Amino acid sequence: MPAYMSIVCQFSLNDRAGLVNKFCDAFFGKGVKFNGVPASVGESKMTLDQVVEWNQSEMDSYTFGFDDLNRPDYRQIRLRVPPFSQCRLILRNRFDLIEFECIVPEDEINSVNTGSLERACRRIWSRLPALAIESYAESMPGFVEGPSSIESGTPPAAELFAFIDYDCTQQDYVQYFQVKPLDRGYMLTPKDIQQDASSESPRTSGLKRLFSRLRQWGH
Repeated sequence: MPAYMSIVCQFSLNDRAGLVNKFCDAFFGKGVKFNGVPASVGESKMTLDQVVEWNQSEMDSYTFGFDDLNRPDYRQIRLRVPPFSQCRLILRNRFDLIEFECIVPEDEINSVNTGSLERACRRIWSRLPALAIESYAESMPGFVEGPSSIESGTPPAAELFAFIDYDCTQQDYVQYFQVKPLDRGYMLTPKDIQQDASSESPRTSGLKRLFSRLRQWGH
């Protein structure tokens, strides 16, 4: 399997009511289309409405605090997002958070072809009570921090971009980012990516140095 770039949208478990349908309404749009479920899933011909109903039912029945036997049996969604050869949307619970994770082959995504996914994240951020949206690559020394760590001053995972509902403007790490104020919170884009107009993968030595510094900063 290829290494993946992940874009992770995080929500509070308290906002689960109708969340799957609300998320899909915001996420799907121009350039981001439903493309079925993985063939390995028994119900491989499920429609989007059926997947939404299934996943919402699993989410509603989840009780935080139980062991892995209680984990929801969520269905993954295959996406059609040109120009990427494959793209999936994965739903999971992580502690008291709900995460929608969009994965794309890392060697296919770069700073100039993220438009459709960035617009989808902007729709989610403006319409839904997302706590944070972060992005990281498997090959990088990074991971999703989560809203609590971000509010404690840890840099968000933002290899492509991040949306955070926290005033980070006084944090020293913002020198490495383009910081754009939004109606709610801020959008962060690494300056290394912002200034790179080539079609290179985000796996560049400059970014590796940048995110290595930021990980050390936060931990």
